[in-house]
Amino acid sequence: MTDEGWNGIRLELAAIELGGPENRRSSHVRLGCEIQGVVFEPCGVLYDDSAWRRWLWQLATRMGLSSHYTPFFRVWECEFQEDVWSGRLDLWAALSQFLRSAGMSRPDIDEVIAASRAKFRRFDQETRPFPDVRSTVRQLHTSGIQIAVIVRARLGATKIRQRLDQVGIGKLVTRVLSQQGEAAHMESAEWYQATLEALPGPARNWAFVGRQQAGLDVAHSLGLLTVALNHDADAAADIYIEQFSQLGQLLQRQGSAETAYSSAKAA
Repeated sequence: MTDEGWNGIRLELAAIELGGPENRRSSHVRLGCEIQGVVFEPCGVLYDDSAWRRWLWQLATRMGLSSHYTPFFRVWECEFQEDVWSGRLDLWAALSQFLRSAGMSRPDIDEVIAASRAKFRRFDQETRPFPDVRSTVRQLHTSGIQIAVIVRARLGATKIRQRLDQVGIGKLVTRVLSQQGEAAHMESAEWYQATLEALPGPARNWAFVGRQQAGLDVAHSLGLLTVALNHDADAAADIYIEQFSQLGQLLQRQGSAETAYSSAKAA
């Protein structure tokens, strides 16, 4: 069968790319590559990690800071988060510098930091899964797809496992890829590359489901299928989905396309 003969499958698969920005990496799902494993960035993908952030933003705006939520934390993610992840600064020192850069006075910063510590501990103990996460991950696991999570934040494997158990998928996750040893001090791109390269089998047989650009970029460069969910406005990925349940549909269709493609090649 000619390449043009697969346009129907491409259009069907492309229909799941909902809401993506103009800089999507491709207009269709790759054919002939069966997805055998999925790597999730759990924060903001498997569960909602925004409660403390929203509380912090509301407190800062009540104290006179003029900023919308998204650009406020975009500055944090681009300029300060890496210092925390790599261990150069602890969370509170980085947060103090962040608020200072936003124009907050030292007394106000001290007040926000003091209030934030207690709230952070409370919110950090709450893990709220997004709709359809349990059922979709269970569906993928039942179909034979390996489930892995990758966590750049400085959380131990035990803490990550606890959160996955709270989400209800802990027993389904076969691999937890987290910062350990010297790797914890790597820059994000270097760390993502070293961690993702350790996955078993060809990269083309893995999908990466994430929210932030750093992980999506490295996963794409290594040949993983990239799927963006709850993503930044300018995130670049192969596929965009609006609801977690669409992931099951996507990979089912991907598998059907791969089987048909292989049969056609054999013929």
